[in-house]
Formats: sequence, structure tokens, C-alpha cells
Amino acid sequence: MAEPIIEPNFTISDAALAALASLKADMARDDPDNPPAVAMVGWGLFYDKQNHKRLENVVVSFYPRSQFAEVRHGVRVVSGLPLIFFGTKDTAAHFAGKQLHYEEGGWFFLRDS
Repeated sequence: MAEPIIEPNFTISDAALAALASLKADMARDDPDNPPAVAMVGWGLFYDKQNHKRLENVVVSFYPRSQFAEVRHGVRVVSGLPLIFFGTKDTAAHFAGKQLHYEEGGWFFLRDS
């Protein structure tokens, strides 16, 4: 049986919405045959080999048109943006009551609403 879809529990700032729109347009220009179809927001786990540290942070990407049929059942709308919230019960806790924001310089992060 498929795992239940975790519902988004955050909002998205206007700055982040604009940055996502710009990123989507850039990606569409880079791959016009398979442009981005829907945004994906999730929690990423990384490992910094140089400092031997585990890092965590919000990640943002897009599913391409070629994969949309496989993921469309999970599309939810957050702050007017259709997206896939790629999360588990554990990682969703990082987003609870937060706002996805974008800071000039090219990074997305969560802040208090």
C-alpha cells in the first residue's frame, strides 16, 4: 500500500514565489523539450566530507514534464503555487508553521511565519 501523502504545513513568501518562477523559466529555456512542470519542496540531508558533518536544509527543485504523470496525484497548492511536498512525518516537522523564503544571493530557507 502506498504511503499517505504528507500535506504541506507551510507558506511561501512573495520573494520565494518570484525566485521559483524565475528558476522555472531558466530551466525551461535550458531544456525546452522537457521543461519543468511542477515545483518540489522537501527536506534535504547532506554530508560535508571536508568537515565531516551532516547538514540539513530545505531543497527546492522541479519535476520535469516527462515525470508529471507519475507525480500529479501529489500536487497541492501552497500560497497559490502548485507543488509536490516531498516529505515524511519526521521531515514535515521542520516546515510546521514556517514560511519558505528566498534571499538574494540564491538560497531558499525556512523562517518563522
